[in-house]
Amino acid sequence: ERMNGAKAKQAGLVKRPWGDQGASDEERSALLQVMLRLLDEELFRTLLEDHNWRIREALILALPTLLEAQGPDLFKGIVAEGFFQGLTDKVAAVRSAASRGFKYLLLHLGSDVLLQQAMPKLEDLRLHPNYAHRTSMLEALEGLCGTDAPSEVMEEVGRLLMLLTKDPVANVRVACA
Repeated sequence: ERMNGAKAKQAGLVKRPWGDQGASDEERSALLQVMLRLLDEELFRTLLEDHNWRIREALILALPTLLEAQGPDLFKGIVAEGFFQGLTDKVAAVRSAASRGFKYLLLHLGSDVLLQQAMPKLEDLRLHPNYAHRTSMLEALEGLCGTDAPSEVMEEVGRLLMLLTKDPVANVRVACA
């Protein structure tokens, strides 16, 4: 007798690599090894657009390690796209993963690249109509505050925070406080 996918999963015959609880460190490491071998823009974009948010989250969580392994040139293309697409994802866990990973941009790329390439994108998010995306931006800025960021970066973070204290949505203003 043939079994459809839902019945097979229910019977325990099909197990997704990330299960229902999210990816473990071991699973993320395995995904990273596969990505390092097969990394190209088409695969990366396919994973970023996967319907399973856990795949998108695992990819976003692997980005800092990819940056460390492949070097800063990787940021110019697909990694930058991944971080910023993650900040505007429809699932809060993916947005949070991108926000938490933002501090690694400073660590792996340096303040010049962060100020020239990443901060303008965050500035664009400040005007996004979806307030959840603006709060993701705040979480990314918060991550930068926890690093030993140079004064130029901290000045830009402070400027963006001051602008967000005047946001029309109370949740954003509260998150700034």
